[in-house]
Amino acid sequence: MGKRLEPRALFSLSFSKKISSLVILVFGVLFQGCGIQNLTPLSNSSGAGLSAGPEPANCVPRAPVTNPIAVTGHADYYYRPTNIAGLSSTQGLYGDPVSAFIRYAEVAVYDSSGSVIQCGSTDSSGNFSVQIPKVNGSYSVGVLSRSPTGSAAVNASVLEDIYASAPYQITASFTVATASVSAAVGTLVAYARVSESAKVVGGAFFIFDNILYANERIRTLIGDASFVAPKVQAYWKAGFNPYSYFGYPSSLASFYVNGDRKLYILGGNNGDVKSTDTDHFDAAVIVHEYSHFLEDVYGKSESPGGSHNGNGIIDPRLAWSEGWANYLQAQLENGRYYAPGYYVDTIGFRGDSVEGSGASAGLGFKVNLSEDGGTASYDRVSVAGEGTFRELSISRTLFKTTKSPASNVSGSRAAAIPFLNLWNAFTSTVSGFGTSSATVFRSIGFFNEYMGAVLGGVDLTNWSTNVLADEKQNPNRKDFADAVTKSGVACGTRDIIPVADGYDSAGYAHSNWLLSNDFYSFYYSGVGSQVIKLNYSEVGTQNIDLDLILWNTGFRYIDDDQQRSGISAASYISASSRRAYPAAEVGTEQISLSGLSPGYYLIDVKALTFNRSTLVPLTTAELNGTARYSLQLITNGTTTEYLCPAH
Repeated sequence: MGKRLEPRALFSLSFSKKISSLVILVFGVLFQGCGIQNLTPLSNSSGAGLSAGPEPANCVPRAPVTNPIAVTGHADYYYRPTNIAGLSSTQGLYGDPVSAFIRYAEVAVYDSSGSVIQCGSTDSSGNFSVQIPKVNGSYSVGVLSRSPTGSAAVNASVLEDIYASAPYQITASFTVATASVSAAVGTLVAYARVSESAKVVGGAFFIFDNILYANERIRTLIGDASFVAPKVQAYWKAGFNPYSYFGYPSSLASFYVNGDRKLYILGGNNGDVKSTDTDHFDAAVIVHEYSHFLEDVYGKSESPGGSHNGNGIIDPRLAWSEGWANYLQAQLENGRYYAPGYYVDTIGFRGDSVEGSGASAGLGFKVNLSEDGGTASYDRVSVAGEGTFRELSISRTLFKTTKSPASNVSGSRAAAIPFLNLWNAFTSTVSGFGTSSATVFRSIGFFNEYMGAVLGGVDLTNWSTNVLADEKQNPNRKDFADAVTKSGVACGTRDIIPVADGYDSAGYAHSNWLLSNDFYSFYYSGVGSQVIKLNYSEVGTQNIDLDLILWNTGFRYIDDDQQRSGISAASYISASSRRAYPAAEVGTEQISLSGLSPGYYLIDVKALTFNRSTLVPLTTAELNGTARYSLQLITNGTTTEYLCPAH
């Protein structure tokens, strides 16, 4: 992608916010966030700094001191509780803030000039004790919204501004006198109310604690007490929309920037945290974005971004990425703030005895990942293989895979597979998504191949019959990026029975990924002059025209409707043949691989579903037919082999 994209094609959108009237009509909410690439921050208000500034270095503990005095204290943060049950008027962030310990956070002690003289950490109960030299004078101690140097608990910072990249801190002052034997500063508090803290600093520590808790849960679930994910930075500011950093102030969302290891958490808009959408107390959204970070680090994200509304067939790589993050937040949060198995987003807050309620505050949405695939509220599945292309079906598949006890009863389908099996399939650099060279075009189908390879016996049966069947998932890549191999013997034909285009949440007509396209993973060796040839014929009374497209590994699927509006697909299509056949006949398309670099490509056998003359989608009646095809590879103009799908 380029550094800047048009707004409606920019976002890897995941659960949230009302932007498009089309989406509101279809689903009620537009899922947002996540997996964005190649964004360049705008300059700050002074016009300086076109990129995020470096975070100030962590405090390094000083060597033991002589004649020490202990600085002791305790740290709490307040957060707004979430209610997802009962009356709609009480759902969302409802009621007075409640307190929790600030755990495993950096502690720094400053002298009267503001220089750091010692540092330490809060413990699991929010307590701290730091030894400093007993020198008379005035001092202060601060608890910062980040992990201390060498933390074995978490490696994260919550920062206020991308230009200064400074962590939040709560402080207390104290003095040391000749008669002092200790310095007890009492309880330091990060508040959640604007009236108590203009910066709502409790939000920063809530974000930090949820990242910490995610690490704790992973350690428990995989049985590895030493696990700590690499460093992540989370940028958040109360009343501020982080998309404003990148020139899109009207798009309210939290998101993660792939490759940068930075989360951006929505703090509100134009200073409002009461009525507008905020995510700093939405554990599901915070951990969803952190799950994208984990995907980036361990599972080698290939999400291309793009619009999605949680109720449609989309790019399987995007569906996988969002489905994974939806699932993992539920698995890691595990009912910490509300019933387990939900993905929840709130808007503003209500029912505060001091600050009242926001005019439009409430529950933005809640999604239950335990629902049956065929009757689910969103992303319902009905056709074999459909789950590969639906993010919430993927979320439900993963959730029910690890849910206990095993069951195949409607409303409680589960396979009770240990999370470690799923984590290994996701992270392994030998037999999982962590393999960067051979694992391309990542989808739930590819993930299922890794899962199936390590499961056996009753686990494999429960997984296949209780979960995959319910969610119309295949245990392999049959539905997307199925690997093809070369054969001197014909391997049969495939049929495409196309359907009319649907519309995505950005308003574009899109070819149906499952029914109007077949996708195959192909490795080009770069040796010899090679041509891929598509042979097809129509079955029935309608003329179904097939096209042949070769996408590169980093492609974004730019469909006909998008291209006619000026969005170029040139950088994503390595070769294509899209001749029109106006009458029923034997059709052929072929593309040359000359000049292409060796590597993986995606073959797309695509039915023409968009009228290029009138610039409108073809109707169901116009597409009432079948195209039957096979693929061949011709080398040096003489050797012809068949390209045979693995499944």
